[in-house]
Amino acid sequence: MNQTQKKDLIEKAVRLHDEVFKFAFRKTKDREASQDIAQTVMEISISKIHTLRNPEALKSWIKQITANQIKEYFKALDVYRKNTVTVPPAEEQALMEQVCDTEADILQKMETQEARRDIIKALLRLEPKYQEILRDHLVYEIPLNQVAEKRSINYNTVRTRYQRGLQQLKEEFDRIEEGR
Repeated sequence: MNQTQKKDLIEKAVRLHDEVFKFAFRKTKDREASQDIAQTVMEISISKIHTLRNPEALKSWIKQITANQIKEYFKALDVYRKNTVTVPPAEEQALMEQVCDTEADILQKMETQEARRDIIKALLRLEPKYQEILRDHLVYEIPLNQVAEKRSINYNTVRTRYQRGLQQLKEEFDRIEEGR
């Protein structure tokens, strides 16, 4: 596949964004989750466009990626619901105060749409071992101990990767904001 063909396929994929969003929304009934799913589908399809064997199958390929992402969303939601613990208000306040400044900075920057795109770009620049843990914890809100179980990784390793990944994410985000 030459560069022109690849570019054309990417443009066609991007034009399918609204259709992907609508499909995800019909399944999830959650606007924010559908936006996240559509964004993830676009990221995956663009980064893996070179693996598409039949360019005419682009739409069905993207639809399958969307279906897979919707399944992942419901799996994560189910895990989250099963492992949600009610915390007394006094303890909740103490826990909230323990959130590190870096995480607060990242989450605050994610509030704007442009910053969200930059965060995704920054996230994609990280090593996969950091991407996976940050995505599970920040996007799907899976507790780190559950991430460790899900990925069959030692909990301390997950915590370390989360902290390092968060720091690298902040650095990459700052580079993107500076235009590098």
